[in-house]
Amino acid sequence: MPEWNEAQRDLAALIERIFADGRVDESERQELRQFWAQRQLSVKLVREVVETFASTTWREVMADGVVTAEERQRLWVVVDALHLPEASMPSAMWQAITARS
Repeated sequence: MPEWNEAQRDLAALIERIFADGRVDESERQELRQFWAQRQLSVKLVREVVETFASTTWREVMADGVVTAEERQRLWVVVDALHLPEASMPSAMWQAITARS
């Protein structure tokens, strides 16, 4: 884990817990919004955590060199729930998400 402050570590733990089941419901989205509002992390600090999580998820998906439909959906949930722009992720990850099965 990079050298993060306490709020970033807490955010990373929250994100890990929320995405553990591969989906994000409205109460979890609200929990993220509340965290960001209460902890007042800068965009830069949040981006560091979110991009690290997305990159880690991508490495896990690519461990066997194949992106299954379920893994593609898992990646999409991450991108959608965390509002990740295409430019913030590896190009291969974006291609995998947008590829047609």
